[in-house]
Amino acid sequence: IGFDLEEVYMITELQQYIAQQGIQLRHYVLEKDAETLRTLENMQQIVDERVVELYEFAKAEEVKERVAVIREYNVAFNEAAEDIKAAVASNNEEKAISLITNEAKVANNEMIAVAQEILDTLQDRFTVTAEETGIWVQGEILFLLIGSLVSLVLAIAIAGSLTKTISTPMRNLAEAAEHIANGNLN
Repeated sequence: IGFDLEEVYMITELQQYIAQQGIQLRHYVLEKDAETLRTLENMQQIVDERVVELYEFAKAEEVKERVAVIREYNVAFNEAAEDIKAAVASNNEEKAISLITNEAKVANNEMIAVAQEILDTLQDRFTVTAEETGIWVQGEILFLLIGSLVSLVLAIAIAGSLTKTISTPMRNLAEAAEHIANGNLN
């Protein structure tokens, strides 16, 4: 479960970075300044790195396949971002806006959607794990209950046996002491 939780964390974080890079790209087209461009490029680099990390971390083939799809959409986003940067540099705002609303937005939204599919898959896995754990716990409780009952029956049987073993000689001793007290020395 800990491994799956780490994947959930990584994917959720990746979704946030993907959304932020889309926002930064729009912001760059509006502001056209070097600082926004650096922030955008930094965000793109973070997304690139997180996609690689997630692919390497994932163990399930299904998750790896979906991360590979995210990687493809990320390449498409980065290509669109380069075209947008070129359009902004040549003061072609109309082309930049067209690229954002078509290519970059589609790629960005698809990356977020595929990441959500991975999260849904992991949630299903958690649900199955929880159900399996519940069944296992019920079995263990039943086993402990039966074991406790058997132990109780054994304890009562041993106590009864010990009572007879100890009480019979004690009773005989008490009767002998009473006979001696009554003056019967035989």
